[in-house]
Amino acid sequence: MEEDDDVLPERDDSILTFSKHTNSLFCGSFNSDGSLAVTGGEDDKAIVWKVDTGEVVFEVDEHKDSVIAAEFSHDDAYLATGDMAGELRVFKAEKNYKKVWEFSMGDMSWMKWHTKANVLLAGSEEGEIYIWRIPSGDCKVLQGSGEKCEVAKFTND
Repeated sequence: MEEDDDVLPERDDSILTFSKHTNSLFCGSFNSDGSLAVTGGEDDKAIVWKVDTGEVVFEVDEHKDSVIAAEFSHDDAYLATGDMAGELRVFKAEKNYKKVWEFSMGDMSWMKWHTKANVLLAGSEEGEIYIWRIPSGDCKVLQGSGEKCEVAKFTND
């Protein structure tokens, strides 16, 4: 194969590139006004950062496996992170991201906040769906059939 010396570099029109992760990203979401993002990945970290500057606001570095879920609650009061091993952490945003709750559920497939309440849900590789009130941690478990529970969606009703 001949080398082409005339190949132009790829054009980059990005306003900001966030490069604080050291490996692949698996999840990302924004707070309600879009001023903050949280990203999580294979480097076992979740990072909260300012969208306009890329400045790191908070870093969750206590996970021992890839972070596959990271989201702000509907009112931005809490940040939840979860890894593949099922280690979940919740932080109070107002309190400089002080950890207020944690749980170990076994291998996790997904995690989602309720759209109108501080209720966190997560699905397991074994099929169960866990439902927690945050920050109290009151828990209900919907039993599965032994098959992996891969997704969930809240409807408006």
